[in-house]
Amino acid sequence: MVLLSILIIIVLGAMAFFLFRKTGSAVLCLFLAVCIFVAPLLMWRPILEGRFPAPRWLRTLMVLIHVPKDYKKDIVLIESFTSLTDQIFNSKFFSQFPGAYEGGLVLSTDSKNIEASNFNGKITCTFEVGAKQFSISNVPGSRNRFYFGGGSYGRPRDILFVFRVPDDVPLRTEFKLTAKVDSPDKNYEDKYGPLSFFIRKQVEY
Repeated sequence: MVLLSILIIIVLGAMAFFLFRKTGSAVLCLFLAVCIFVAPLLMWRPILEGRFPAPRWLRTLMVLIHVPKDYKKDIVLIESFTSLTDQIFNSKFFSQFPGAYEGGLVLSTDSKNIEASNFNGKITCTFEVGAKQFSISNVPGSRNRFYFGGGSYGRPRDILFVFRVPDDVPLRTEFKLTAKVDSPDKNYEDKYGPLSFFIRKQVEY
């Protein structure tokens, strides 16, 4: 996709030069206007995936205009995730896009009957690929970012931690993911369970 985008841009540039020599600046201006519209469409996904260097503000602007479906879907979703016992859950994680990712708990309670609440348990996520390893945990009892549900988030979600790609985890790499319950929060689970655990790309506005 990246090589094809570069090839198309080169061809468009050659055509612009040819039109300028043959027809003058008016036709060239019209042609360049079309190119300015087409080029971002060709480069949209490669830029979001970090295949071309781009400042964070540009990716943020692109996401404001259009968010690809797989940009905001759950990369990891562990159903029937319980924090009541010292359990270990295994899954896989693939870091397709650069930027911030968020992980936490999906609550079963209807958003009308919920209020932001502190999760007093502790969950540690470990990403492994070969000899490389990265771990991140939530801070028990801290006031977390909270989504009350609706839109792309569906059920209410409690964001326990945020990490960045490629600062913390390398880009476009598949990891073995282990989510370990270090300490439970029975009151939280009784109130909002059954719970699911998720990791997804954070939409950075």
